[in-house]
Amino acid sequence: MNVVDVIIVSYNNEQELESCVKCSRSAFGQLLKQIIIVDNGSNESTVAEINRISSAHNGVISVFLPSNVGFGAANNIGVKNSTAPFIALVNPDLELAKDIGPLLESFWANDAGVISVPLYYPNGQRQANSGKFKGLVSSLFQLMNIGRLVRRFRLVAFLRTFRWRRGSAVSVYLEALAGEGSENVIHVDWVSGAFMFLSRKVWDAVGGFDESFFLYVEDEDLCRRVRKAGFNVSVVKCKGGIHKVGFESETNSLWKLKKFYWRSISTATYLSHHDSLLTARIYRLLSVIVLCIHVIANFKIKFPLSKAAYCLLKGQDCLYQLRRSS
Repeated sequence: MNVVDVIIVSYNNEQELESCVKCSRSAFGQLLKQIIIVDNGSNESTVAEINRISSAHNGVISVFLPSNVGFGAANNIGVKNSTAPFIALVNPDLELAKDIGPLLESFWANDAGVISVPLYYPNGQRQANSGKFKGLVSSLFQLMNIGRLVRRFRLVAFLRTFRWRRGSAVSVYLEALAGEGSENVIHVDWVSGAFMFLSRKVWDAVGGFDESFFLYVEDEDLCRRVRKAGFNVSVVKCKGGIHKVGFESETNSLWKLKKFYWRSISTATYLSHHDSLLTARIYRLLSVIVLCIHVIANFKIKFPLSKAAYCLLKGQDCLYQLRRSS
């Protein structure tokens, strides 16, 4: 049938790409038209690996960007190079389960906007790859990395003993981890950009990702605009896939500081777009305080704290050297 193009944005992912390509092909089967790998200015070894994969696998094309333009912008470029009526955005560190493509197609309806599937860490723990739109409180939970503490100390069962208000940030987080509900399709506010399945009609209706987000929160912003356009955002119950991002052993201290900076600047941008300028300002101020604590705790790591704090307070990402060295 050849109705789905898979878009994979790569940045120094040479060890994960071929597995992602093989799993994506297995996931979509005859529905797959082509796989488009967009490289975000990676190192030479990743470029060489992409060229090898493109030569070794039919239906795989590559687009090489001279620099890291960001996750959303690179996906936009990938979609511009695609032609199929449906699009699947797949992170390079994601291994999709076999034959989920036909399952997703079977649940597609006229009001469908973005569809995703349950994702799991390599150790089998469920990821909260869907949830409720951010406000100041939930953004501060994320700022303090509450979710990671819940996973690390296995507090899910403890938190579920309390009677949280239905629809609150905590209850939605716990529901996402548990996959609650008897329905095969659960409607949510947003799903992670690690995996999104949507039609070109929906993509064109919202104009793709907002490229003012360099990294993080661009997926929630997209879903919010999809919802405003009158479409649903949903999670289909199935085996899903294994997603390595955020796994406990993965990152070094410098990369954690960069991630904190980008997530904070993106969250502040999101709040200014969808909440209020006052909320965004409060968040920006608190994020600077937390960033200072992280930098002090990692005082041996060379990080441009003063410039990062300036960008956060201003609400504008102007630390382009971090992108080049990320």
